[in-house]
Amino acid sequence: MFDDSAVSGPEAASLGEFRICVEKKGLHCPPGRDNDELLLRFLRARMLDVPKAAAMYEEFVRWHKEQSVDSVLEDFSYPELERVIEAWPQAWHKTDKRGRPVNIQLFSRLNVEALFEATSEERLIRRGLWVLEDLHQNKLPACSRDAGHHVGRVTIVIDLKNVGISTFTNSRVRKILSHFAHVFSQYYPEYLGQVIIVNAPVSFKIVWQLLGPFMDEKTRKKISIHRGDGSESLLEAIDSEDLPAVLGGSCHCKVCKSFSR
Repeated sequence: MFDDSAVSGPEAASLGEFRICVEKKGLHCPPGRDNDELLLRFLRARMLDVPKAAAMYEEFVRWHKEQSVDSVLEDFSYPELERVIEAWPQAWHKTDKRGRPVNIQLFSRLNVEALFEATSEERLIRRGLWVLEDLHQNKLPACSRDAGHHVGRVTIVIDLKNVGISTFTNSRVRKILSHFAHVFSQYYPEYLGQVIIVNAPVSFKIVWQLLGPFMDEKTRKKISIHRGDGSESLLEAIDSEDLPAVLGGSCHCKVCKSFSR
């Protein structure tokens, strides 16, 4: 069912129990989501503890309805996207060795002032939700078709080269990052395959202390932090021809060229 592990015997048993539990509570799977796959994500996030998974799932169903997640792809328009990307360079770029989509975040070129001249905190947060739903509804299914097996997780690469402490301590940046960390961890469990953070400055420990509480332990363990370029970890996860040259790979595609501007 997932790209890196089959359903084990204990998971199958817990899934049956969990399914009965949510049915008794009247918690219906949101449209567009395979029920068993969704339930298994929550079970795995809570180490097969059915009561804890049920509490997490109940909160997800409430949040999903409150945020009108079902319609975000159709209803949300973001005409300022080009200006936002210029201020905060980021892109989906090919796949890793498991077939997972790779998201590149160049915090090394983040211009906070230009970012919030281009958009608001609220719209940036809504755009983040749009990206997650697009990942779920479009990118992961496309990667699954290309890989010939189910791909259910994403790899994220974050470059922090030359990022100053003022960026990490900016209240608006902290709010955005903590919100994204919370939503990804609590409402999109087991979508994260790994995060590789490279060129992390000493000051990064400040933001790590701030973001840590917004992520569960299982999510934190999927994040590797490198003071240097992290080339060994990057190339272990991603083939050189699929890794942008700016990150030590050999890809010079159109997206990579935009990173080099």
